[in-house]
Amino acid sequence: VLRNGSAVWGSQGAGGVVLISTRRSKTIATRIDADVSAGIQTPGHLLPVMNAESYRRYATELLGTMSKADNSGFLFVNDDRSRSTYPATHNDTSWPSQITAPAFFQRHSLSVSGGDEVAVYRFSIGVTDGNGCLSGTGFNRLNVRFNSDIHMTDRLLLPIDISFARTNSQTAIGGMNECYSPLMVAWQKSPLYSPWQFGADGSLTRRLSDVDELGKSNPLALVGEGMPTIEKYRFVANARPSYRLGDQWRVDAWLGFSWDRTNEDAFIPDMGVADEALLNAQGEVYAVGTNRSLSGMARQRSVSVESRVTYHPFASWKNDWVMSLGGRYF
Repeated sequence: VLRNGSAVWGSQGAGGVVLISTRRSKTIATRIDADVSAGIQTPGHLLPVMNAESYRRYATELLGTMSKADNSGFLFVNDDRSRSTYPATHNDTSWPSQITAPAFFQRHSLSVSGGDEVAVYRFSIGVTDGNGCLSGTGFNRLNVRFNSDIHMTDRLLLPIDISFARTNSQTAIGGMNECYSPLMVAWQKSPLYSPWQFGADGSLTRRLSDVDELGKSNPLALVGEGMPTIEKYRFVANARPSYRLGDQWRVDAWLGFSWDRTNEDAFIPDMGVADEALLNAQGEVYAVGTNRSLSGMARQRSVSVESRVTYHPFASWKNDWVMSLGGRYF
């Protein structure tokens, strides 16, 4: 990690440089390496929230400070068991536990290296796949890389690097969003409500409950199969020929190409999700969004060409002095 790399990389390296050296073959002997690993990750310690008994005491105190017109009509304060709304408003739901669970992940990689007196190579492929501790989240990645060092002549060396990576992730909307962030909603939502609807006979169904009477979303409506997806592709190819003119002079070049593409998609349903107030530039509410569909795509291609002449006037001395002159096009 370099704090400032402007001396070598110009303005692009002024803010700092992270140098990453990938593995290369060091010998001509053929070698095959394989690695397989798997594991389970747990959600860890969740933020503690009130249970149903604590929340009822808390809500009762707040209702006592409100006018009768403001606090009337809340179903959770009515303890009449004969009412059809009683099962849905008298529960002890741990909302953070409803949307989190232990997750399984696995990683596999295979690499082959070898060569001869002219060229050595290393080919590697890796696969990572796993679920997130938040229900519906996940991540998988495929990466392929080929590195080779070709000795064209005794003085001319041609390193070649080619890599491709594809990642696909399902992720939840995060941050402090009180409508769409499942964790934020789970920390705020009252435990008195049920995540599932009750039938006319009082039996529990597998239909998600809608927004509760306090205006809070159902966290389960924000997780699952409809999670936002982000798909990324990246291809990189580099060639770095280097030619030595004796012990003091060296000519280097760099030819690089990269291609990136990112696709993002998300759909936020109406059922179980609180409506979002849409604001204009003046901060005024001009409409209410009942659901939302988002899609984005970005592509980027870059080409870089660099050449440099390096002179070591005191190459055989104990202390070295290097002079470089070159140019770069990006």
